[in-house]
Amino acid sequence: MQSTSLKAYAEVQDEAQKQRVYMKKFVMEHEHHTSNELAELSGKYDRYQFAKRLPEIRAKGSLFNPHTRPCGVTGKSAMTWAMA
Repeated sequence: MQSTSLKAYAEVQDEAQKQRVYMKKFVMEHEHHTSNELAELSGKYDRYQFAKRLPEIRAKGSLFNPHTRPCGVTGKSAMTWAMA
């Protein structure tokens, strides 16, 4: 693999890790919201970034989905997020 590709990959991984750290802390401060609601409250990352990173954090055992309810943003049934 070329060094430019390795550098680009490392930068993407660094950014993903920064997002996970931010989102874990944000969920700690705003438990029991959906990923869409968290994105609206945050203003820093969009719903797609929350929807991608939160399951990654859950897989590591830091978050869980305590219940499902209608989302305040979409009105559709959605999982909420809380600290494990």
